[in-house]
Amino acid sequence: MREGTITATDTSRAPSLALSLCLLIAVGVVPLLLDPSNLGNTYYAAKARALYLLTPVILLAFGAHARTNRNADPLPLVAVGAFILTSAAATVLSVDSSWSLRGSPWRSEGFGAYLGYAAVFLSALAVGRSGYAARWQVAVIACGAVVALYGIAQYLGYEWLVRDSQRLDWFQAFSTSGNANFLGAYMVLIFPLAVAAALMARQSTAAGLWICAAGTLFLAALCTYSRAAWAALAAEILLLGLWLPRLRPGVPRRRIIALTLALAFVTIVFVVPGGPLAPRAKDVTLTSRIRSGMEYQGPAVQSRLYLWKETASLIIRRPLLGYGPEAFPLIFPQEWDQERQRLFGDFPMTIDKAHNDTLDLAMSIGLLGVLAFW
Repeated sequence: MREGTITATDTSRAPSLALSLCLLIAVGVVPLLLDPSNLGNTYYAAKARALYLLTPVILLAFGAHARTNRNADPLPLVAVGAFILTSAAATVLSVDSSWSLRGSPWRSEGFGAYLGYAAVFLSALAVGRSGYAARWQVAVIACGAVVALYGIAQYLGYEWLVRDSQRLDWFQAFSTSGNANFLGAYMVLIFPLAVAAALMARQSTAAGLWICAAGTLFLAALCTYSRAAWAALAAEILLLGLWLPRLRPGVPRRRIIALTLALAFVTIVFVVPGGPLAPRAKDVTLTSRIRSGMEYQGPAVQSRLYLWKETASLIIRRPLLGYGPEAFPLIFPQEWDQERQRLFGDFPMTIDKAHNDTLDLAMSIGLLGVLAFW
């Protein structure tokens, strides 16, 4: 074969390479994007615009990939198709279609974002089957580690970005995500990938890097002070303990020990009273944060129950297709009465989320959309 000749195999791999590149950008670049010039929407708008631009490219690459790889499982395609169709129908029938199409001015998570999520999901399935999953895993963990490092530095008081008025007094880490709960969820989702990479790496040097990454993600999740993230980390550690005996014959014992010591060290440094990672907020401690989430009559629990109850009552009135993506602040009553003052404080704010993914989706795209999403 002459040098420079393009073979059929190279041609068939081109769509997979293009799809892999799109996915690497989606998971390795988009989460890092910020807009420092826009204090009104520093964290969300830049990511949304990048996702909107990337979505048609991903879909084109996925279509080309699907034509050359026809052994895909049809079930995910059916589920994604149902999710997109219900989201589109909910947008058309929304209480404000233009609002649902582009999303609220401060979150930018309308139908375009939903379509982007579906495209990234499809490309992840395809890339995993085409042999490029390792690159995707590296991109996810590397990007997550960068986000985590910035969140930890932010928590310690080292931050290059000027904060807006809403986040001026926040002591938790929220990094490039703009919200401590979002950062906690991001870290919790990526942490198992870093653990798996550390345990299954072929070389000890790579395993050491992945262990450092896992420890960084773990610490950043702790620094969010998100009780949901803490609970999820505890569940992951428990599942990891149940999972490790199956891998022990194939995984060097020293890696398991090194990973355990790294996570133990991070935990000890974080929980030491008065230590370098003690919260800067004087009225917040580890125990007070945990206790507030366990007090049924406390404001933390009661405020969530209040949001969930009010949201559920609205969903009952329009259950099938909801009120449209991002329509929550348009539908949820915004009057600031005495009950809200007691639960949320004296400062009036716009309530635009139910603080529960299932309820938020049901409000946005109805029970049909939630079923497709599940």
